[in-house]
Amino acid sequence: MSCVTIAEIIERLTAITTWARQTDNRLGFFPALYRTVTMEVQRGIAEGRFDDPVRMERLDVIFARRYLDAFHSYQQGKPVPRSWRLAFDASTRWRPVILQHLLVGMNAHINLDLGIATATVAPGTSLAALRRDFNEINVILERLMNGVESQISSVSPWIDLVTMAAGNVDGVLGAFNLKLARNVAWSVAERLAPLDAAQQAREIAVIDLAAAAFGRALLYPPLLTTAALLLVRGRETTTARDVIDILCEVHPLPGDDTATA
Repeated sequence: MSCVTIAEIIERLTAITTWARQTDNRLGFFPALYRTVTMEVQRGIAEGRFDDPVRMERLDVIFARRYLDAFHSYQQGKPVPRSWRLAFDASTRWRPVILQHLLVGMNAHINLDLGIATATVAPGTSLAALRRDFNEINVILERLMNGVESQISSVSPWIDLVTMAAGNVDGVLGAFNLKLARNVAWSVAERLAPLDAAQQAREIAVIDLAAAAFGRALLYPPLLTTAALLLVRGRETTTARDVIDILCEVHPLPGDDTATA
């Protein structure tokens, strides 16, 4: 059944994250972070931070369903967007560091999904009225991501050293700037909003190719960065479960599931 409220989205994200924690699966890194983000957006709606809370909840739900649909399609062996397949496949490989897993998921979800969801909620000339609420999300994310950086450092202690030594990780991982990515998503929405369904489908295929190309750059950086990241990986927390717990620190998973993990 499709989710229609943020509460239902959070329930689904909690279920995926709990499953990944129990199975020690790195597929849980992105939904653990995304669950926290979604809960903060839910709080923002409740606090009246948005001009149109009903529209914002609808945007959040449509946006999240794109990830949930991609995740479940991948689990069932069905086709998924190229950028999402790249992110999901990375979970089966030892080499990517925690930050790479998070960024490649954020790349697919923001650079592909967010613009699509925004154009769906505000098609045609109605898009402009959404801009202030869209930008308000940046304020919430910036506050949240400051804490996430310290969380990542606690399970990936050498990531800051590599950032300093390699010039923000050769500029490849550092090139993923959250605010910039959301600006790109807004430009994608502007491209899609005036189009009909057939035109949108063609445009989305091109956008997905671009997102997948950037995702590959995040996962396969230049040789110097790759060598540095191998050192980082060797010092990281080895269990996905521990990383997920850290990423859920702001909003812990409900209950004690360690007995069934």
